[in-house]
Amino acid sequence: MDWAKTFQSLIWIEGIVQGVGFRPFVVRMARRHGICGTVQNAQGAVRISAFGPEEGLDAFISALEMEKPAPSHIARMGQTRRELAAGEEVPDSFRILPSLQEENRLVMPSPDLAVCDECLLEMADPSGPRYRNPFISCTHCGPRFSILKSIPYDRRNTSMADFPLCPLCQREYTNQDNRRFHAQTVCCNDCGPRLQWVDREGKTTQKALERAIDILASGGLVAVKGIGGYHLAADATREEAVMALREVKAREAKPFAVMFGDMSALLACCHAGEAEQALLLSPARPIVLLGKKPSAIAPQVCGPSPDIGAFLPYTPLQHLLLAHLPPLVMTSLNHSSLPIIARDEDALAFMEAHPQVVGSLVHDRPILHPQDDSVMLFIAGKPTFLRRGRGYVPQGIPVKDGNVLALGGQEKSVFTLTGQGYAYPSTELGDLDTVENVAQYCSTLSAMEDLLAFAPRLVAYDPHPGYATSRLARELPGPKLPVYHHHAHIASVMGEHGLMGPVIGVAFDGTGYGEDGTIWGGEFLIADRRSFRRDASLKPVWLLGGDASVRRASLTADCYRYDAGLAQDLDPLLVRVLELRVNAVASSSMGRLFDAVSAMLGICTTSTYGGQCAMELNYAAQTFAQEGRLAEPLPWELGAESQVDFAPCIRALHARLGQGESPFALAYAFHETVARMVLRVCLHLQEQTGIKTVCLSGGVFQNRLLTERVISLLEGEGFGVYRNQAVPPGDGGISFGQAVVALEAMKEGSFPCA
Repeated sequence: MDWAKTFQSLIWIEGIVQGVGFRPFVVRMARRHGICGTVQNAQGAVRISAFGPEEGLDAFISALEMEKPAPSHIARMGQTRRELAAGEEVPDSFRILPSLQEENRLVMPSPDLAVCDECLLEMADPSGPRYRNPFISCTHCGPRFSILKSIPYDRRNTSMADFPLCPLCQREYTNQDNRRFHAQTVCCNDCGPRLQWVDREGKTTQKALERAIDILASGGLVAVKGIGGYHLAADATREEAVMALREVKAREAKPFAVMFGDMSALLACCHAGEAEQALLLSPARPIVLLGKKPSAIAPQVCGPSPDIGAFLPYTPLQHLLLAHLPPLVMTSLNHSSLPIIARDEDALAFMEAHPQVVGSLVHDRPILHPQDDSVMLFIAGKPTFLRRGRGYVPQGIPVKDGNVLALGGQEKSVFTLTGQGYAYPSTELGDLDTVENVAQYCSTLSAMEDLLAFAPRLVAYDPHPGYATSRLARELPGPKLPVYHHHAHIASVMGEHGLMGPVIGVAFDGTGYGEDGTIWGGEFLIADRRSFRRDASLKPVWLLGGDASVRRASLTADCYRYDAGLAQDLDPLLVRVLELRVNAVASSSMGRLFDAVSAMLGICTTSTYGGQCAMELNYAAQTFAQEGRLAEPLPWELGAESQVDFAPCIRALHARLGQGESPFALAYAFHETVARMVLRVCLHLQEQTGIKTVCLSGGVFQNRLLTERVISLLEGEGFGVYRNQAVPPGDGGISFGQAVVALEAMKEGSFPCA
């Protein structure tokens, strides 16, 4: 080496830098710029010792930032540099060192990555060693988090540890010029996991892929083991197959997601712009809700929804299946209220209980972290999570430093762990109304705590006395912090966007425990990260039946009719029960108001899944809106103590429906009414407080038509409007908001002891 002056840079890089081919990438950049030294995994980070001339080191470090692998994410990067003294030894090459196990380093495991185009080309090569291999992968693609036992991300710490490398794969693994250099999931047709067909009796058969294709092509149901769990697959163009799927899942009406073989097949059935297509093709491969076109997809797949939950294959096995089949419904293998199945023995037991499922495609690579597919929707031109899972979990979200465990809520349960400046929300774990879901929640929490090695100093929880997470909080050691449901919603938006407050928080959902012990859900809060006050809300309405009111929207509608002075049209016995308030609860819920209007208009009277009545009301409003017609808003009143009274709206709906007006037109008018109400109340609060920043959160803001109208109206009056992007606006984002509040409390030292 003929360097006039030689320098050493010690570089550390934190973020998603393990499991994404980062170390091999560093080696290639070092060789390009003439740099010698070493790179190694160190707990959750990458450490580089680089030797070279100063200008070469500058170019090398710049390349690391500018040309990093697409699936990677650099959260923090730093270096120290010194000039070498005369006679100091300099390495003669650049190489990868064995990983270090160290404490107190940032851990950010990579989410699972969709199979890359290079691997797909190789899989299609009949002369290659990975022809039609269902597990082909490289440093740029393949399972990551779902197979990870511990940090650092090395093969020995994954469920690939049980599959020794053959000579070919070993050569590629150690060849710096090969894209499988240090690819921990590398395998081929001579080594690695094996695919099998398992019938209902547990017997295995040769030609597994061909057997599955034959069954699906004939209209049968097949269980397919994937990355995060088992799917249950059926031909999406066959009505009888879809109806059999609904029977097996005990899923009466909720739309199914459809996997298309490629983008051209998807575009034949769905409307998708450039942004939607880019998201569909991203390494995360989420389900994206897209407007549906007339097509061969069976009507029973989506029901009245104007959208299809569409996604593309993300595993080699899925590509092999879809190459020979029409679009497939690919839904999680479970009953609708229970956790996704990830263990082979549980899949076999499910098949034994359901004769419609002919068999399963199984492989022998264990799934260590089960997770559902992520679901997203574009609102105001930006992707919004409806469910955050495979492809995104466990990606961290930047927050204040501090170790917190936030337990989330009861529905769409998600917990969040924080440490070293990042929050790690779990995958969505379902509603905690069953023993199975609670057990899955606890086991997932234990696994994440072990993986991330964070020791929480504070536990944040929802104070609702009936929530399973509240009971769990009481059992855990250490200090606890109750965080009210709707404050958590607003704090989740503030945490995402770096807002400290105060803000006007608009929190609309179905159910949340309020400070006064009643059920909230239509709230206007003045909030910062630590505290809030309720400055306006919907007027509480007495609802009968507890949980029954959530399912029976027709009963909810009767309660709103009674509140609006329309008792003459109700059953006298029901009126008497309402007068006595027997088994009744006062609720300011916007979600229940949507349910009531849906039932009043005859659009949907019973919810067979969460949010069904409100969604179908939204579908009706969208249908009217697409015709390009306008609808005048309905009346409402802003009363004492800034309570919003929708009784005038209910009376107007009742009268106009009786006059023969279209339910679809009235559904649209109701959406416009709610949007204009939000604007007027925010203007009222802005006059009182001077605050011009609004945060929108809660499950109601998954409604694209309403949310886009609210944003347009508020921005038209000069408000800065923020909403959830990194977590769902529904209860899947609650734990992140709890964590934001708890971290602020830790900073102030203002939290109670256990």
